[in-house]
Amino acid sequence: MAEHLHALAAGTSVTKPTYDHHTGSFGPDETVAPGEVIIVEGLLPLADRAVRDAVDVAVFLEPDGYLRRRWKLERDVFERGYSPKEVVVELRRREPDVAQHVRPQRDYADVIVRFHDPGAGDDGHLSARLMVRPTLPFPALRGVLGAIRSHGGSRGGARGRARGRGAVPPVRWSTRTDRRGPLSVLDIDGDCPPEVGAEIEDALWSTLHRVERLRRDRLGVVRHPGKGQERSESLALAQLLIVSHLVGAFDGAFEL
Repeated sequence: MAEHLHALAAGTSVTKPTYDHHTGSFGPDETVAPGEVIIVEGLLPLADRAVRDAVDVAVFLEPDGYLRRRWKLERDVFERGYSPKEVVVELRRREPDVAQHVRPQRDYADVIVRFHDPGAGDDGHLSARLMVRPTLPFPALRGVLGAIRSHGGSRGGARGRARGRGAVPPVRWSTRTDRRGPLSVLDIDGDCPPEVGAEIEDALWSTLHRVERLRRDRLGVVRHPGKGQERSESLALAQLLIVSHLVGAFDGAFEL
């Protein structure tokens, strides 16, 4: 993978194997051409130092455990044809490998995205927490902080006026530290009002170069099988934060 990523970054096409989930074996090779942006996803993209060195923006998805299991069940049962029992058995069998090889990659991520269910009253949308390491500049820091504070949010997650006197504001900015160092933390509630999300989204959007290349209307779209689609402010802000870092890495600078 490291060799392939460095080759793609240098403008050279690569031929890689493919895995067939139906047979449990490898299928035909596929050729991948270089592009302006290359997205690498999987269970182990940050496990190897050489691979990490080839990545400009590293994102680790860290949903609550029950969400991870639910998403795995939904995907493998409805998209890959496994039975629920088979999926549960595989999850249990692989848990030691997850603990040893997958979760430690969190320490190498520039952005850690955590989704969780806020419970009743949030219209079914998941809340999001984004933790950004200082390995990446936080785009439009002043504008984002200003937009959050105008709706009652502040450093440390102080209570504000956004949803009534004494209520916790729907978007909160704080800082924390893990074993790798400091983190900037953005919490977005699942019931974040559209007007609050739009103001912070505008602050992020204003930092991006060549915005005509991006599809703003596709941010935050949640698709439900057989039920159409709807918009989630927490998902939109999480996606836009990641996109802003990708564009910043591509263009080489932010307008801070």
